[in-house]
Amino acid sequence: MITCGFVCLTAIKSQLEDLETTVNGLMGVLDAIQSSVGTIGTTVDGLGTTVDGLGDSISATNSATDALQDSIDNLPEPTDYSTELADLASGLADAQTAIASLTQQLAGVVTAADLATISNTLGQVQYNVSKLLEANVVVNKLNNLSKSAQLLLSKTLTKTLN
Repeated sequence: MITCGFVCLTAIKSQLEDLETTVNGLMGVLDAIQSSVGTIGTTVDGLGTTVDGLGDSISATNSATDALQDSIDNLPEPTDYSTELADLASGLADAQTAIASLTQQLAGVVTAADLATISNTLGQVQYNVSKLLEANVVVNKLNNLSKSAQLLLSKTLTKTLN
């Protein structure tokens, strides 16, 4: 009988050890759940703060919307500028007429041929001045060349100096 009692005690002890292991495992799970509950509590507190902030933002937005609507309601009525625009259009038409008249008056002042002649003459003058500078010719007299004969005389004088 003693053997049966010892076997029974061993079986009970084994079952108690298994039960203790299970309880220890459950305690670990319970600790993890408590930690998760703490984390969830912190998250809920943070969400509460966020919701409060959103409420404040909504309130501020409503105030801004009301102020904007008041500003819109207090805008002055638009001004009718039709008279001023008609005067401006008339003034522009007068300016266009004056520009057309000036363009017509200037049409005969200088022709393309005149501009070509002036350009060619300036080119010759520039060429002659370059030649004088290259020859180191010094002219100590102020020459006022207003006629082509005077220019020819000046050319002849500078050639004889070289």
